[in-house]
Amino acid sequence: MAKFHSKIGDVFEIAGMEPARYLQLVHIDPVQMNSDVVVVYQEGADEFDFYTHTTVEQGLQDQLWRKVDKEPLAVDLAKLTFKQFMEDVFDEGIEPYWYYWTCEDAEWKEVGLQEGIGLRAVDGSIHPASDILYQIAHGKSEFKVDWPGN
Repeated sequence: MAKFHSKIGDVFEIAGMEPARYLQLVHIDPVQMNSDVVVVYQEGADEFDFYTHTTVEQGLQDQLWRKVDKEPLAVDLAKLTFKQFMEDVFDEGIEPYWYYWTCEDAEWKEVGLQEGIGLRAVDGSIHPASDILYQIAHGKSEFKVDWPGN
């Protein structure tokens, strides 16, 4: 398979889904290793199901989805918020903390432990392309996040 260079706005149909499901590449995230940020939605739906970091090209190579279109973004990037928990086990006396960011930000913001638990955001890790199908089927990632408050 030839190397595919995805672009912001590209829409992909996820293989074997009834009703049809799509994902759209909405952002390349410089905060998280220039990974692809996608939104997943059902055909005809007014809102998207979820958003996550993944590798669009891997999904194409594994034939999990195929490119079908390019559309203007129908999502507010400022509302796509990610977070990560930091617990430096090597430095005693450092309190665990969270950092978070949106697709509009180009940097992390740090918040304390309790404030981060209540922060409405999704896991900022980069998920394998196959996890998109798992999230559709099960409503959550197959990768357990061992965070306070979970």
